[in-house]
Amino acid sequence: MNEQKKGRHTVLVVTATQSDAAHICETLGEDTYNFITATSGIDALSSITYQLPSIIISEVDLPGMNGHELCKKIRTGIKTKLIPFIFISNSDTADDRITAFQTGADAYLSKPFNTDELRALVASKIQIFNEFYQISITDELTRLYTRREFIKQFNTEIENSQNQVSSLCIIDLDHFKKINDTFGHQMGDLVLMKFADILKSRASDAFFPARFGGEEFVILMPGTGATAAKNTVDSLRYEFSSLEFRHTVDGTPFNVSFSAGVAEYPSMASNISELLSRADQALYTVKKEGRGKTYIFRAIMSRNDRFWEYLKPHSGTFVEPVMNDPVTKLPFLPQILEQIRTLDYDVKSIGILFIRVTPLFDIDKLRGIKNLFYDLENIKNILQWTFENSLPSDMYLAKSSFFDHEYVTLFPSIVDFSYNLQKFNDVCRDVSLDLFLYIINYFFDISFSNDIIFYDRNNPYHLLDDISAIRGRIKLLDNKKDFFVNIINSTRNAVNDEAALDQMFDYKYCYSLHPFEPSFQFFTSSNFIIKTDFTDILLKKIAPSAGDFDRFARLLSDSFNGSPTLPLLFQWVPAIDLQEYINIVHAHFRNRETIVLINEKQFENIRIEHINQVVEALPECISLGLDNCYIGNTILNLLSTVDFRVALFSENIIRNIHRFPERIKIINGLKLFADQVGLPIIAKNILIEEEFQILKDLKISHASGPYMDSLLHK
Repeated sequence: MNEQKKGRHTVLVVTATQSDAAHICETLGEDTYNFITATSGIDALSSITYQLPSIIISEVDLPGMNGHELCKKIRTGIKTKLIPFIFISNSDTADDRITAFQTGADAYLSKPFNTDELRALVASKIQIFNEFYQISITDELTRLYTRREFIKQFNTEIENSQNQVSSLCIIDLDHFKKINDTFGHQMGDLVLMKFADILKSRASDAFFPARFGGEEFVILMPGTGATAAKNTVDSLRYEFSSLEFRHTVDGTPFNVSFSAGVAEYPSMASNISELLSRADQALYTVKKEGRGKTYIFRAIMSRNDRFWEYLKPHSGTFVEPVMNDPVTKLPFLPQILEQIRTLDYDVKSIGILFIRVTPLFDIDKLRGIKNLFYDLENIKNILQWTFENSLPSDMYLAKSSFFDHEYVTLFPSIVDFSYNLQKFNDVCRDVSLDLFLYIINYFFDISFSNDIIFYDRNNPYHLLDDISAIRGRIKLLDNKKDFFVNIINSTRNAVNDEAALDQMFDYKYCYSLHPFEPSFQFFTSSNFIIKTDFTDILLKKIAPSAGDFDRFARLLSDSFNGSPTLPLLFQWVPAIDLQEYINIVHAHFRNRETIVLINEKQFENIRIEHINQVVEALPECISLGLDNCYIGNTILNLLSTVDFRVALFSENIIRNIHRFPERIKIINGLKLFADQVGLPIIAKNILIEEEFQILKDLKISHASGPYMDSLLHK
């Protein structure tokens, strides 16, 4: 097999002898195609499970499963049924050809074949296949590319042209519903097609249009800055608005305008989700200010973001209306089994992978249920991304039960996984390890188990026993809980022994982003392996009473007596009365400004009136802050009625923020309110550059975390 090169089509060659395979590869040109070779039908199916070819060339006579059986299998798979299939055989009778075509072959060549004929045949079949593919990735009405293909094109463009500027524009036809209601849906379709024709007439390497759905379109303009893109879109808008449409019944003339929002990569966003969000914010601003214009995104437009919709409950508590899990939106296992049972192709075996994530602590009680939900949603998305990069096979991801944070992935396949079980096992372990590395800073342990099961369509119930057996073999991948428990125990022992804490804790900084310099301090575990801050959990474990906390605060103050005197952030331990807690902090840190942080979760059990009474009695150098902050009506009311010094976003909001446009909307919403009340916002525990760039774009006041510390030392 030659080295795989990007941009080339892949040819799967299935022959019993290596010399025949080498001859076919040489004929087609190893500088023209990528090649995969297989010596049997089973070997071919196994390779297809992990990489889809553009065309298959196979002998009829193969050991074990012959070429006809292989072709039939290929034609039953959802992702393989359209792959061109060429037979090469020593026999050349009419019956042989008829049998080949009846099994689904696209062509039949007898040996010795004409090399020019093979080259021409492969090129033409791939071209036809590409045309079918084009149909599958274009919108049926407008023949523009679909949303999925547009995102794929964006990612390809960015990957192949690093650091080159590109612009993205979202277009929405104005008052389109009124057109449908007044002139009929047939006229509405005509308007969409006419607009699509104008877009297609301008299509080029620097102008890639697509239909996102309904009356919404999007354009990618590689190599074009935002200002030039706006000029192009304005020209397009003038051309389209000058078109005159007429009612098919009475000839009433009318014109149609559109609104547009433009955002530029990489200055305004670092990936497709952010760029779409920015362009959408600009479009929303246009709509609020009268429509029929084109705006370029500016930071102030984030204030118009439609974050308020996220305050409304739009899912169930235990299940969605379609019986999906309301947190991850995943179906439960019985739904997936029912789908597999009704597949229209023959499933021989099913690959199964269980992933169980077990919280290290009672996250709900310690930090709140939202933290748990955000993490579970993140883990689900990480699993999907990892699988998509590992296996091209059909994949079904589900929740296995109501009672465990457990995901099960099923791979129904036309190939019998047992023919290459080791490969499947390796992929499952790689996926599990990738997930472990992705969530190394989450408070979860990971367990996994995998195997293959055989499927008998006439006896589907046996699947339950087989799946249960695999689930019963689930094993822990790594024991993070013991690691954290050891830190907690050693810290508790140090406090009880009244030892110095300078070996147990470090002071870290929050940084002002405008300008970049230290602005607040907080203390955290000095264990260099941990990149997440769990001081709130640690305090609750080692200082459950006022006496314990008084001892801890005294030891901490003595150990770091000479540290800089920036405002110090101190998480409240709710087992201790808030006023008593403040008195202890004040007694040991009397000569520096201290901010006592109250976790958002605690407002489930504490009255705002009590908080305000505490605020009125605060010593001059102590103030209150809001910690682990999400957006919601309760918090919005709280921020408007309590005099907080700062608000700290929950670390879970920031985590993977660059991957989730919904998170951007939530943060924009909180920032909008915080701007109105003049409250400094702190983003906790920034780990990667993508998160930092978004915070800068949103003009967040302050941030902390390993990435921020690394910037200080550059």
